[in-house]
Amino acid sequence: MHINWKPHSKGPLFFLFNDKYYLQKQGTVKFDPILWEFIYDLINFLDIMLNGQDDGVMTTLYRKSCAANTILQASSFHPKHLIKNVPTGQLLRLRHLCSDFQEFVKQSCSLSILTKVLKTQRDSLLQKYSSKKLYQFPSKHSGTPLCILTFSPQLSNIKNIIKKHLPMLQTDDKLKPILGPICKFFTRKSDTLGKSLSPSVICDTKSFASNITNKSYKIGQYINSGTKNVKYLITCRNCNMQYVGQTSLSLRERIREHISDIWNKKPTNVSKHFLSCTNGNTNHFQIKVIERVTVPYRSENILQKILKQEVFWIFTLDTRLPKGLNSDFDVSCYYD
Repeated sequence: MHINWKPHSKGPLFFLFNDKYYLQKQGTVKFDPILWEFIYDLINFLDIMLNGQDDGVMTTLYRKSCAANTILQASSFHPKHLIKNVPTGQLLRLRHLCSDFQEFVKQSCSLSILTKVLKTQRDSLLQKYSSKKLYQFPSKHSGTPLCILTFSPQLSNIKNIIKKHLPMLQTDDKLKPILGPICKFFTRKSDTLGKSLSPSVICDTKSFASNITNKSYKIGQYINSGTKNVKYLITCRNCNMQYVGQTSLSLRERIREHISDIWNKKPTNVSKHFLSCTNGNTNHFQIKVIERVTVPYRSENILQKILKQEVFWIFTLDTRLPKGLNSDFDVSCYYD
């Protein structure tokens, strides 16, 4: 930044009006008396210092003596590209503030990061360091016990009771190393009426049953929403009709496809039923995993095995039309 001052103009560089200083011949820049310091021919405003010369106004960086460095540290958890661009942005801002290049070099070399670089050999400077040296992650266990409670109007009373009797537990020799001098409290969301009447969360289950035969079957594997190559059982909780399906994708992706078909009114067996039975209300949509299909290495095609197992469970659970939602086409290609 460089503000020219015409040589033939005479008079002071700044003039006073209503207790505020304005630049002579500029008229648009004003300095609040609270935010500036006037020392002879110097004016400090925010992070810029203006110095009046014979042929113009020179600008440079201004930093208060009590100001601290508020730049993001390299160990911060901000995105990497943001941290890497901090030095570039800092130097660009410095170049905009300094009207003289030599002043820019002087101010930039005074930065602690550049001072350290100048004292380091180039070979060592370009050496790649591992992330373990750059980032020191805190330990997951701080030693302070955590008390997680469900939010309620009596929460403050419960906290006071625990704090009151915590010293009694610390007198025990076995509990004293585990319990610290303080206890941190955290709250979880309380149950609502909508959650009780129509729960939409994932529930743990170890079995599934047929609504036609009333037979129950155990799930002998650990399966979650990210498991692939699974067979599943969809139940309409409004009329208890069921559908057996399979997918080579993850279970959550297949659930999204079924719900999307219902919302978009696509002509599938599941979407047609929910549109006619529940008017497209997916709150009655329930799904359970039957099993996950695995094949030995270099064995038969896993997709063929999934399809065969799907047919087996369609007949076992008796989910073909009209008792269920599976059509004859789902099993016709496997008739001998």
